[in-house]
Amino acid sequence: MDLHKCWKITWSIVSFIIFLSFLEQSKAYDHASLEAFVRDKANQEISKPRTGTLYNIPLPSNFSGMKFSILRVRSDSLRLRGASYSHFNLPPSIKPDPEVKRMAIVFENFGNWSSRYYHVPNHTIVAPVLGLMAYNTSATALVLSKRLNLSMPEENPIKVRFFRSWVRVEKEEKPICAKLGNGGRLIGLKNMSKPFVCETESEGHYTLVVPSLEEAKNRDKRQRHNNRTRWIVVLGIGSGFIVLLFVVFVLVGVKVVKRRKMEKMEEKAEKGETIGEFWVGQSKMPSASMVRTQPALEN
Repeated sequence: MDLHKCWKITWSIVSFIIFLSFLEQSKAYDHASLEAFVRDKANQEISKPRTGTLYNIPLPSNFSGMKFSILRVRSDSLRLRGASYSHFNLPPSIKPDPEVKRMAIVFENFGNWSSRYYHVPNHTIVAPVLGLMAYNTSATALVLSKRLNLSMPEENPIKVRFFRSWVRVEKEEKPICAKLGNGGRLIGLKNMSKPFVCETESEGHYTLVVPSLEEAKNRDKRQRHNNRTRWIVVLGIGSGFIVLLFVVFVLVGVKVVKRRKMEKMEEKAEKGETIGEFWVGQSKMPSASMVRTQPALEN
């Protein structure tokens, strides 16, 4: 075997190992796979669940730091009375879509795994990602794979509460709420309704974020650029106004000088020989009478 073939085989093996490593990493941090695993774990570990009782879902040691819990609840009961479980305050009037008699609500706390499963562009996650997911349930399984949507009036939203001790921010930093979607993508940002409290009108995943250092630098740069542009516009308008005033003053000055010259000419005419006047267009011009020199005979 020559050196070229040996190099190709070695490179193929290395590439395959890198691909497997990347595939394994993507599986490890895939939220959909984690949710499916948690549902299966809940059905396996929690037998004969009681409606209205909150159960913690046991997770393997390699998921240390995460916390998942599940609650089976009657839809009518939740609609009439609401509920307060985990870090979520569920108001009355919540309706599942599609309509079901019972549903299973999964409360998720990603803990120190939050930044591995979720990413907010140009922002830093400063609190655990908390999730609220609703699923269909049955007599034989605590939680099914069919996901339900939750809807409620805008004036009475769900409240998501974060412990102050969770939030890692500097004194001058003010966190904002971030709603996250499938695949860890950002759905939207919103100010906190109260300190460390976010409000929402639907199920989903939520956390607190602050602008990253790079984003803060870019924001300051944009602010400086806007201020510079604003000053350029102000100076341009001011300079144009000054130039306009200067032109007006020059025109007025020229007109005044011409008028004074005409007045002096008229004054001289009145003191000396009478000078006639004639019109050229709309202008009055001075005119002297023509006198011919009388001829004289020479001796």
